[in-house]
Amino acid sequence: QHISVTGRNIQQCIRALEDVERFDKIDTDLHVKLFLNDTRALLTKMVKAVSIQPAVLGVMNLVTDLSYAWDVVGSREYRVVLQQLIQSDPNTTVLLHPFFRKLLDAVLLNYNPRIKHDPSKQNEGVPVVSPLSSAYYVEEVSSFIRHVMNVIPVSVFGVLLKIVDYMERRLTHIPIRVEVDSVKDYAQPKERYDLARLTHEVSIFTQGIFTMEKSNPTTMNIHPRQILENGIRKELVLKVSQTLHHTLFFTSLNKTTINTTDVKWVLDHRNLFFAKISHLAARMDAFQKAIEYIQDYAGIAGLKIWVEEFHRVIGFNVEQEGLKYRLRRGQQTTTTPPPSKYQSKSIPIPTFPRLKIDPTNLNFMGRTMSSLLRFTDAQTTIYSRECTGWFLRDGTELCGVSTFALLYKAMGVAGLKGLDRLLSLRIAHELQRYVAFYKSPNGMMKQSAVLLEQIRDGLFPEWKDPKQVQIDFAASSSTSSSSIASSPTSSSGKTPKHARKLFYSNAIQQTEKLTIPLLTCLRRIGQAQLLRKMIRNELQFHFRMDSNSLYQAVNTLDKALLLDVQDYVGRSSSSS
Repeated sequence: QHISVTGRNIQQCIRALEDVERFDKIDTDLHVKLFLNDTRALLTKMVKAVSIQPAVLGVMNLVTDLSYAWDVVGSREYRVVLQQLIQSDPNTTVLLHPFFRKLLDAVLLNYNPRIKHDPSKQNEGVPVVSPLSSAYYVEEVSSFIRHVMNVIPVSVFGVLLKIVDYMERRLTHIPIRVEVDSVKDYAQPKERYDLARLTHEVSIFTQGIFTMEKSNPTTMNIHPRQILENGIRKELVLKVSQTLHHTLFFTSLNKTTINTTDVKWVLDHRNLFFAKISHLAARMDAFQKAIEYIQDYAGIAGLKIWVEEFHRVIGFNVEQEGLKYRLRRGQQTTTTPPPSKYQSKSIPIPTFPRLKIDPTNLNFMGRTMSSLLRFTDAQTTIYSRECTGWFLRDGTELCGVSTFALLYKAMGVAGLKGLDRLLSLRIAHELQRYVAFYKSPNGMMKQSAVLLEQIRDGLFPEWKDPKQVQIDFAASSSTSSSSIASSPTSSSGKTPKHARKLFYSNAIQQTEKLTIPLLTCLRRIGQAQLLRKMIRNELQFHFRMDSNSLYQAVNTLDKALLLDVQDYVGRSSSSS
């Protein structure tokens, strides 16, 4: 019978059972009523089952047949076995492509005699494969392939770390000029053979990726080259972040006390800073050389990847460290940080907890800035404009051009730019603190308004001879407690010089509590500005050396814009 006829017959049976249930004897019998309810429920399910289309039955047949096999193939244990095989033998990467193709063909069931043939194509013998089931299993196979292929960039980066170790520690740098007798010392055949073997492993991994890319089925949304590049970026960001975090801390584990007024402590801190930065410079240089070395063998833009990801890591840490200056006091622990423009879901930048030995700073950028501020403190050092550096009283240089040249070598343009950004935020923070202190309603500035008025009146007019001003003021001062100079006048035996000295000493003593916050603010701002000047000089030097034409073009544009602004301001003032 037709589906609709069968469905109507079942519905008539359901209505008949409802009529039977209204009989008096059946209505009072609970067991019979329960039996009739169960029967009606089963008949309703039969109506739904009868209306199922044959295509849906075919999909269910396919899904149930493959689900048991896919539980084994798609399991985590099976993926781990394949990944371990790839890591142990790079040549296995070339065999992944035929394996994935056969797996896809098996899942799509190109031929299965148990599936009924389409009546319209009965003579052709083409099996009916449901598009729904095929799309489902194609997506499952694609996800399986991505998980298996994720081990390839991890393996490539593992080989890259070995190349970094060879370039940093084992291979001797060859100078421009080498004497004939010493050529043998620079040969290092064993180390160079190991380096060539590691490079060959990278090329084998890349060959497998390129093979899958050339014959990648259109039904699968897989991009092998993109998987390789994203995987290398992810591992590079992780290793660089770990290196920066574990290297850039400048407080000894045994000496956690900070004393910037102790010369010995400042010297030890400066030596530790130089040792850490030198080690980081060698490590970052080895990273960059290694990724540039394998870029041709891996088929990637190594230098571009290095610059982009290193700038992203530095920018993210600068942004997170700067939040403590932009958020108000008390909000740093209660407010969720805003989303970062440098963070990515596919290539995340890791975050690390604060170090117990330096809890005031969030990450390595804050620790680097704090370390620079410690051994350039004005209480211990003297800044020399002629030598462009900070010195101790005995002439020992603590920080100068060589310090920022080493910082440039270790952290590049991105690192110096980040330090400049943090110093700018620190300056703004110091100004905001002083303005808040000055404008506080119950602060010291409001309470000392009368005192400042007396000093202003005593020094008025400004054009008068300073000696005469002091004598006049000393002579006109009363002996009350509210007056600054409570000394006798010059007519009572005191000389004008003594009166002038007494006025200044009393004024300094009374305004000392007001000037200390101002001097502290100015000292910190000046120190940060001098550090920014050194950073600017270092960046400008490398800018002119590495790209002089671009520097000249930017400098010309800058001067032209300033001249336009000056001309506009001049015309506006003359017209008004």
